[in-house]
This record gives sequence, structure tokens and C-alpha cells, in this order.
Amino acid sequence: MALFLTPLDDPYGYDAYRLLRSKVVPAGLATVVLGCALGSFAVWLPPLRNEDAHAIATELTDFLGMVSGGALKLGFADRNAAVSLVVMIFLVIGFSLLAYARNNRRNYMAAYPRIRNFYTPSQIRQARRLRRRWIAAGIAGLALSAMAGAAVAAATGALGNAGDMLARAVGGGGTQAVGGTGAPGAAAADHRLLAVPVGVMLAGAAPSLWMIAHGVIVGDRVDIFEYNYQALSLTNRYDIAANQAGDRQRVMLAEQRISARCRLVNRAVTGVGIFCTVMLYVVPSLHTPFALGPLLVALALWYAVYKIGEEYARRRYEAPDPDVFEVAEKDALPARPPKAGQPTR
Repeated sequence: MALFLTPLDDPYGYDAYRLLRSKVVPAGLATVVLGCALGSFAVWLPPLRNEDAHAIATELTDFLGMVSGGALKLGFADRNAAVSLVVMIFLVIGFSLLAYARNNRRNYMAAYPRIRNFYTPSQIRQARRLRRRWIAAGIAGLALSAMAGAAVAAATGALGNAGDMLARAVGGGGTQAVGGTGAPGAAAADHRLLAVPVGVMLAGAAPSLWMIAHGVIVGDRVDIFEYNYQALSLTNRYDIAANQAGDRQRVMLAEQRISARCRLVNRAVTGVGIFCTVMLYVVPSLHTPFALGPLLVALALWYAVYKIGEEYARRRYEAPDPDVFEVAEKDALPARPPKAGQPTR
């Protein structure tokens, strides 16, 4: 059974679109993580001062630090500005791929706001098997990356320095860790020592994240209901009322109401998370190394609210969905005529 469908099997070009997405999105994520890994290793390179590169890198790193709450601020810009520009190139390429995938998704959904299921049961089973295998391989890769980073940290004595850095960050002053001197440059030395295991973990995490993201998209592409539910967020409700009728109109409007309410809740949750993260990072009396925590919690709540809304719509409206009946009638085999002399029921 071929994974790549012909236009006769897939009149919407949906399968090719999702397979393209399963490559672009993971590539964007992996490129961003590789850029961060390069930044971790770059602190060990010799100083390379260039006034133009230094000015550009300083402005870009300050901007990244402002918009990300300090999560993406590249601390080596003052030491090696040229390398920081290379890291910036990785980040720009990665985010450009993600932006392309987002725009391509919106364009496709605008062209095909609702499609019928055309996958066979065997194709659905195969896609879900591939999803499990890719995710399992990615999780194994993340575990190996973490173990490799921990091994490097233990070999270099960076674990003790990490505890000392955390203690200084929360205001406890810290202890004299391995390699720590207590001098003003101790924090920078600790950071350099910790950069290698972090870089090892990030370098291993990049292909692992690619595998996980690729597996999720490849497996989820056969869930046509999920696609239709997502496409409703880009569909004008008045277009539905004008161009649809009967049960199809009722189901689409009901699903769109659920989607709109979930989006409203998610916008509020995301706004609160961003506000709390910015306050914890900017306000001196509230500053903490865990400023990114509220944003991570908000993202987790965002995903939970989205999935709850989707599953509620699926359980309530998937069965009476007119497309389901349409596909069932189309795929139903005609009754075999009775043989000569055989009584009919």
C-alpha cells in the first residue's frame, strides 16, 4: 500500500500538502534548536571582535531577550559577535520555515475549508503505526541526548557549577563549586563550563524533535475531522450560512461556535501567561530565573483547552456529520444480484 496517493485517490491534494508540512515544520524546529546548540558551543571560541558585527549582534540579542523574556538572549554576543550572527542565521531560517508552514496552512484551509475522508482503513492504520514508531524513536533520542549531556557534565564538573549558578540566581550566594572562584568572573566561568553539556543535549535534541514532530504530523494527517475542525477557525460563519444547508450547515456552525469559544479562552490564558512572564523578568523586585514558567503553563493550558474542545465536538457531531454519511454511501458496495433459482430475501 503506497503512502503517496494519486490525484484520483486524493482530489484535494490534501495528502501531498500534509506530507510537505511534515517535513517543513520539523525542519524549522530542528534548525532553531541547532542554532541554540551552536550558541552554547560558541562561548568556548576565542574572542573575535568586529565593531559592525558586534553592533548588529548586540541589538538582535537584546531584541530576542526582550521578546522572549530572556529565554533566547545570547550571552556570548559581547565575546564573539560574528558567531552570534551565525546563530542568528540559524534562528531566522528556522522561524522562516515555521512561518512558511503557517502561511501555507492558512492558504490551503482557505481553499478547502471542508473535505471528505478518502483514506482507507489500512492507510489509517499504517499512518498511526508510523506515528508511534517516529515518536518512540524521537523519545529515545531525547533520552540519549540527556544522558550524553549528563555524562559530559559529570566529566567536566559542570553539575556542581550548575548548582552554584542557580544558588546565585535566586540570591543565596552559592557555594564554592568545582572550578568556582567567588571572583566577579566566576559566573561567566561557570556558564562556559555548563555550555558544553547543554550544547551536547541540544545537538542531540534537534534530530529527536524532528522525528517527534514528523511522526505527529504524519499520523495526524489521516484525522480528517481534526482538519475540518481547525479549518473552521478560518471560515466565515456567514459563508457557511449562505453556502451550506440542512444538517451540514447546522453541524458546521455548531463546531465553529465551540472552536470560537476555545480560541477566546486560549487568548485570555496566553495573554495572562505573557504578562506574568514579562513582569517576572522586567520588574526588579519580582525577578526570578523561573520567569518563563507562567508562559509554559499557559501553553500547556492552551493545548489542553484546544484538545478538550476538539474532542467534545468530535463526540457530539462526528457521527451525524453529513460527510460521514456521504462517504459511507459512496463507499458502500452494491448488493450482489441473486443467482438463478436462488430465493431473494
